[in-house]
Amino acid sequence: MNKSTKNIPADEVRNEHVVVRIKSDDGRTVESHRQILLKNKKAIFAKIGKGLSTTFANQLNKQIENKIPTYLFLAVYEGWDQPFSLIKCELSGVHTALNESQLNLVPKYLHPMQRMISTWFEIKSIKWIAQQETKRICMFTSGKEISSSLRGTTALFRVVIKGTSPIKEIADQVFNEKKKESNFSDDFAEIEEDFYQEEIDSIVGSRNR
Repeated sequence: MNKSTKNIPADEVRNEHVVVRIKSDDGRTVESHRQILLKNKKAIFAKIGKGLSTTFANQLNKQIENKIPTYLFLAVYEGWDQPFSLIKCELSGVHTALNESQLNLVPKYLHPMQRMISTWFEIKSIKWIAQQETKRICMFTSGKEISSSLRGTTALFRVVIKGTSPIKEIADQVFNEKKKESNFSDDFAEIEEDFYQEEIDSIVGSRNR
């Protein structure tokens, strides 16, 4: 057994996956990508700043090439004193750069930030998972539940899934209820313009601290 997964029973050691903690922004980040996915059957998330190591990215792409289901989990903060929710996105590729056609799968607010992005996650599904399932997402190195690490400064994690049963997902109608509660607009041009400026301000602010 790989010593990196020594705390996970041998029959539960599965393939590697990635968790990225994101800003919720009233759900706009997820919904803007989801709209692209609904239209194109795929979308691309960006990891601004430090991305995946070459070794990790190659491992994920190797699994994808071998038709092994491989996931990007988005950890979303739901509010003060609330647990993180996880969104499961099936990966179809991890990229270090994009061509013009691939940029059409990226929300427009991210286009001016290409130089700040070193890892792009191409996905073909977005599903919220049941809260109890977060206990099955564990750190690759220690085997600890990911929930114990999400409130730190790290925003990207190498993980495995404990157990062999499929991860339980939240029904689409519940996802849609979340959308209604957040008052999403169907006009994403204005939302993306506002969010782009917020994201730039956040990056600039962090560099000046």
